Amino acid sequence: MFEKFMETVLKQVPTLSAAIIIICALYIVFREYRKLRQENEKSIKQAVEAKLGSIVSNIQTETLRIDQSIKDIDSKIRSIEEKYRSFVANVEKSTESISGIVTNAEEKLGTLVKSIPDVEDYSAEEIYHLARQQETSQQKASLCKKILMHKDASSIDLELAGDLMRNMGRTILAMSLYEEAHKKDPEKTSPHIELLSLRAKIVPETRDESLELAKKITLENPALTQFSRIADVLINLRRHQELYDFSLEFLNRAGSMSKAHKVLALRNMAVACSSLGNITNSIELFKEAFTVCPNDENTLKPYLQILDEQGNSKEYITTARKLIDIDPNDVQYYFFLINGLFNNNMHSDAEPWIKAASQLPLDISDQFQLKSIVQKYSAWKNKELITPV
Repeated sequence: MFEKFMETVLKQVPTLSAAIIIICALYIVFREYRKLRQENEKSIKQAVEAKLGSIVSNIQTETLRIDQSIKDIDSKIRSIEEKYRSFVANVEKSTESISGIVTNAEEKLGTLVKSIPDVEDYSAEEIYHLARQQETSQQKASLCKKILMHKDASSIDLELAGDLMRNMGRTILAMSLYEEAHKKDPEKTSPHIELLSLRAKIVPETRDESLELAKKITLENPALTQFSRIADVLINLRRHQELYDFSLEFLNRAGSMSKAHKVLALRNMAVACSSLGNITNSIELFKEAFTVCPNDENTLKPYLQILDEQGNSKEYITTARKLIDIDPNDVQYYFFLINGLFNNNMHSDAEPWIKAASQLPLDISDQFQLKSIVQKYSAWKNKELITPV
């Protein structure tokens, strides 16, 4: 650009001196420089303004984002505060509930303390009646310990307390009570038999000695409760031959006393024969027991098991029906009959008995059994409804 300018000048003014030409050239150069500078400043300014605008825009966008984040955080903080207040309220409510439980427990403890009288103020018989009225085993046991230490406790008081503890599984305390009852009245055989039977169960070292003495006492004075207690021990110990021999001797001595004595002895002999594998003799003994007492539930139930093991479904069903007739409120008897019908492919006959069983009061175990029976019946019914292709 400058070269073109100089060329023009030299053509138009050839006479000008070199100095003037240079000055003119410098002027033109300065003017062009200023123009260029102005253009550059404007361009730079625009670039800077554009950049600043972009930065400001980004700042505004970020500010809006931050504002939104702050709002979100505020919302979360409010939510946390609400949850915290709810948590505090629940804690306070739970604390009040726990306080109420503690207060209730303290009141019950106070009642318990009051319910356990001083032995000087109450008779052993009165303490026994108080023990029966208590709700927990700990309360009952505490009172029975009072009876054990009571100076005026009779053999009967001690034996009754022993029965209470034995039925609750407090074997050691029961043994102490029976032992003290036997000391109070050595001629009374029932607490002595209870003591010996418990010893036979839990003291192996003296088991044979305890059993022999218990059997001797029982055979000398045949009593149903004592005989039953020893028979239960022999069954639990799986001494089936000993059970049979003892029951036969008891039958020979007590058979003429009452039907109950005879039925109990025959039933134990039948159970012993079944356990020893002599099924024929077992069935004969059961039938002999039925001639004495046809409707004895405790004899019919083990006989039902024999029939089930032998696959005698017809008599099994008849016997189960008999049990329901004897006690229509025992749901287990319905279960016996229903399962017998199932095993004999008589599912349709079981339906009314299932409905009848469902109307009876059921504990948790009964409910599970009934549910299983209903599922089996439903599976059979669905299978029956399937039409072959």
